[in-house]
Amino acid sequence: MASLQEQLTRIEGGALAAKAALLMTFDRDTVKQQGGKVAVRDLSTNGNHGRGRGVKLKKGVAGECAVFDGRGRIITANDASLQIMGDQTIAMWLRPTALGARRNPLNKSYGAECTWTLEKNGSIHYYYGSAGKNSKPYQGIGSGRIPKGRWTHVAVVRDTHAGVVLWFINGQPRRSVKMTVKPSASKYPLLLGDGYVEPYVGDIDEVAMFPSALSAADIASLYRLGKRGHSLNRAGD
Repeated sequence: MASLQEQLTRIEGGALAAKAALLMTFDRDTVKQQGGKVAVRDLSTNGNHGRGRGVKLKKGVAGECAVFDGRGRIITANDASLQIMGDQTIAMWLRPTALGARRNPLNKSYGAECTWTLEKNGSIHYYYGSAGKNSKPYQGIGSGRIPKGRWTHVAVVRDTHAGVVLWFINGQPRRSVKMTVKPSASKYPLLLGDGYVEPYVGDIDEVAMFPSALSAADIASLYRLGKRGHSLNRAGD
């Protein structure tokens, strides 16, 4: 029987999952594969389902995860729910297996809503901007390095009311930086595993995007849920 703390963590995870603008857990019952093509169900209420190619599944942090080999990608439509111009939180588990090049685990627009770029040294830069396209002005804020070949829970919070961007690594605050530009919306789709630089090589699990600035306690809950092997797909059960 699950402990009280574990039950509370799953209840907290379920409440957070209900607030997501995008939620892809890659559990086998949420993914359809046919030939080299893949369809991934968005578990949020927005129906931002993804389609792609060259993506495989294997055991992940919680359930299954998506495996990107540098040629695969998942793409969603440019839904209004993903055109987040205010508060924003993005969280996922990452296990990069190749560094040495700039790669995109997640990309929409570095001059608009958001982009994550895994830098050559293993640091992730979060970009957003006011251009409404891939152009200046934008701001880039690094997370600090994450390890190659090991799972790390990474989350970034853009709090427009406080005027700061905060990075969290494995549920703990890592960095806080003052915002210098105003977020805008673009006409681009959201991509996982690909973007404006090189494609991502490695594993991704439990991708969640929120149109709100989650608290430090919320981020810690997301981390604990995955650490205990529970997917947001079934959080709250």
